Amino acid sequence: MKNLKIYLQDILDKNTVVKKWNPKGKLNLNLVGSYKYYLVNMMEIDFLLINPLYNQSIPTLKAQASIISKKTGYNVGILLDDITNYRKKRLIQEKIPFVCLNNQIFLPFIGTYLEKCTKKQIQKETREKFTPTMQLIYLWILYNDYNIITQNLISEKTSISPMSISRSLDFFVSIGLMEYATTGKTGRKKEYSYKNKKEFFTNGRNYLINPIKKSFYTDNLPDDMKIYISGLSALGEQTMLGEPNNTIVATTDKIASEFDIPVIPSNVAIDEPLTEVQIVKYDISILTKNKYVDPITLIYSLEETDDRIEIAIEEMMEDYEWYEE
Repeated sequence: MKNLKIYLQDILDKNTVVKKWNPKGKLNLNLVGSYKYYLVNMMEIDFLLINPLYNQSIPTLKAQASIISKKTGYNVGILLDDITNYRKKRLIQEKIPFVCLNNQIFLPFIGTYLEKCTKKQIQKETREKFTPTMQLIYLWILYNDYNIITQNLISEKTSISPMSISRSLDFFVSIGLMEYATTGKTGRKKEYSYKNKKEFFTNGRNYLINPIKKSFYTDNLPDDMKIYISGLSALGEQTMLGEPNNTIVATTDKIASEFDIPVIPSNVAIDEPLTEVQIVKYDISILTKNKYVDPITLIYSLEETDDRIEIAIEEMMEDYEWYEE
């Protein structure tokens, strides 16, 4: 415990306090006998670190940490003496907080991710979700069948800046979505790849954000405005769901700003068949292959779903082998 306190004080917060914590009376006997418990106060946040007394599988660690968190009200991280690269990657993929002495800290509930921690290294912020640009690049990779991905390839096929592409690809590597190899005469060219599309989607979906920045209603949409059918309108046209009373379309801030579009209050739109305009956080034209927004943007734009909508989503996605609810 002394080493843990000194380590956290040196790396993150000199005022860190670590105390042994007694789980008896608060947790069942199995959980009491499976871990050593430490209550940590760091950056004015209290949380538990639990040190396994024997080797546990990652699913077990995740499930038991979740139970302990619900029972105690504390965020919970796993305290490890050592860790392999594979296990480290899996813990991060599963969003399981952990501290490995003299190796790595991953505590997303206080925004902390440090790799091979030493006093001299700089703290890096852990992203819990994609930025809009990251999501755009992630979806572009998902929809296209390239075995090898490079910065130049994405740059040539899209309007995204090389710096944003490089930053996004490196982030995908850091969370275990992709791997890379260096090639070229100078050994500086990076070629990125992923194991398979299903795994790429399943692991990446945890980082997806709601793509809608804002929405509004209008009764006069310019004919020459570049828009795509979106939301339940797009889902209804492509499946047996049926279309809503209000047509829903999507565009970007840049496109919408080029037109003088009258905005109608939402309370009026309830009784009138007005058009709902969704402003998407990224350039959907890069992803769109027809008059509809791409399917993942559509799915993650839906604020609420029910059994009918879920069935329609499954129908829409049946040709995408990598998609699985």
